[in-house]
Amino acid sequence: ALREQLTGYPHMKLVVLPTMYPQGAEKALIESITGRQVPPGGLPADVRTFVTNVATANATHEAVNEGKPLYERVTTISGDPLSTPQNLRVRIGTPINALIEECGGFVMTPGKMLHGGPMMGLPLTSAEVPITKGSSVITFLSQKESEREEQTDCIRCSECINVCPVSLQPILISNAYERGDIDEAERLGAMDCIECGNCSFICPSKIPLLENIRGAKQAIKAKSAG
Repeated sequence: ALREQLTGYPHMKLVVLPTMYPQGAEKALIESITGRQVPPGGLPADVRTFVTNVATANATHEAVNEGKPLYERVTTISGDPLSTPQNLRVRIGTPINALIEECGGFVMTPGKMLHGGPMMGLPLTSAEVPITKGSSVITFLSQKESEREEQTDCIRCSECINVCPVSLQPILISNAYERGDIDEAERLGAMDCIECGNCSFICPSKIPLLENIRGAKQAIKAKSAG
């Protein structure tokens, strides 16, 4: 369908990529499509690239060509606890409670609510939180899915390193953060983490690597701001 729509637009090219998480991450897309690598700590502009998603491109079209401001967002409301998961066109500012009701409520008590998907989503503690212009997915996990398994000591398997799409050493960054050595976490490239969650997912010791790296990034930003 996209190829048909692009007929007559020789300046545009459709590139089909394999389905492989996290293929949609900005830096991964740039390298897969152009062969260029965004340097550590750099931005897409550093390799003469601009990345935008479908929702932003459509919102830009509506604003420029139709004079329509951004006041609504298509949002996926997903998860087994919901009676009828749906994709909804939602007015910005709508509380999540209203979307739960639109989906028929819950068939089981959810164990966790996430702003985002199960790998990269951030936990939410209240369904009164409103939908924003950046909301694309609200995920509800069951009690079983949200159970945190017991953490054990690192067995030095290096699986977190093997699955990192930006070639970081997640366990070393995590260790530095837990020691309070924020300078070392920064030196190890914490700010280049795309927060895909691969490391936490694969870790056999169930170390909260992504959680620690996010903490390190916040500490680095606070240090820079101070």
